[in-house]
Amino acid sequence: MNVFGHVINTPDFNNNIFSDRLTALLEGSIRASGSGVTVGEAFSVLLTPNEKSALQKQDEDFFVLLKKVQESPELLELFSKEKTEKILGVLPAKYPGFHAAIDNHVENYDWLQYHFDGPMLLKADYFVETLQAELSQGVIASEKLEELRVKEKTLVEKQKDLAARLRLAGQEAYWIDVAKNFLFLKGLRKETVVYGQRCAEALLAEIARRLGLSVKQLKYMTRAELKRALEGAPADVAMLNERIAFSVFFAENGVEHFLVGEKAEAFFAGIEKHDSQAAENVRELKGTTACPGLVRGIVKFIAKAEDMAKMNQGDILISFATNPNLVPAMKKAGAIVTDEGGITCHAAIVSRELGIPCVVGTKIVTKAFKDGDLVEVDATKGIIRKIAE
Repeated sequence: MNVFGHVINTPDFNNNIFSDRLTALLEGSIRASGSGVTVGEAFSVLLTPNEKSALQKQDEDFFVLLKKVQESPELLELFSKEKTEKILGVLPAKYPGFHAAIDNHVENYDWLQYHFDGPMLLKADYFVETLQAELSQGVIASEKLEELRVKEKTLVEKQKDLAARLRLAGQEAYWIDVAKNFLFLKGLRKETVVYGQRCAEALLAEIARRLGLSVKQLKYMTRAELKRALEGAPADVAMLNERIAFSVFFAENGVEHFLVGEKAEAFFAGIEKHDSQAAENVRELKGTTACPGLVRGIVKFIAKAEDMAKMNQGDILISFATNPNLVPAMKKAGAIVTDEGGITCHAAIVSRELGIPCVVGTKIVTKAFKDGDLVEVDATKGIIRKIAE
């Protein structure tokens, strides 16, 4: 069986088998120890990887750049007073060292918001504007770097302390360690896929050019169709355009199905109707705690990058499931709640990195709640509830 990177996802695929095993294991340890810790709190501490994600590395490297600006009176004046365009024009000749540092940062992290389909690539102007924004808000880089260092050290101490309180040993300690490694590897796998997609841009553009297609049309071809087209068979452009307009793709018993037009709409409508009926008159939902906490806020449904403009600081982000493209909105969230996922999903991993309350696997939060709803998220108990206005 060819699984490659997918092996990291299989333990929690569809039925959350791995998450359920860990939950049962921790519940037993908590009961035996009499510690009074909730499973959600234990997960949040014990399963947070000690290795840094690309997002965390970028944050640290970014504050190193900001520190360089704040330690140079000339750079500080330039970034505080001038517009982004002028800064970018001045840097190469007058501050070549810092210009090289910006270029290196772009090279390392331009892909962070690319996800699977782009086209979002972070350029030098994005990072310069972000540096200017941090300066205008009075952020002190040295303090931020110290906060990151303390946070990293504190996590290790909390993990050791909680493991001792729960008396984790033998199989319990082994599976917790396995889970922590799996969480890191899941994040690394996602980062690798996103970076690979970003690097494939030029290749896809060349294939599309040779086939007389747009890159978007190319992305709606199956592997078999692409292979035939590269071997000389004409592409069905009309069908590709139908898929772009509206389509449903799924696999059943090893057979791929691509529905378009009325068939796709009917298939999707059936799912929508089922979920809407299940969510009717629901005021409270329960899911799985990914990161504990209690917060109130206004609901914002964020499914794609274009939705992020409506996200304000402290809003409650709800989504089917999160992905790297939504991280800027996730950073603003007071809490994150998803339809799908278990304790090893993207939303769970990132929320623990950011320290944001998170509930996953509610099934129908995106149907039961809408933009503007005032809600309370008790992530420690895995609950989101609507508050009467």
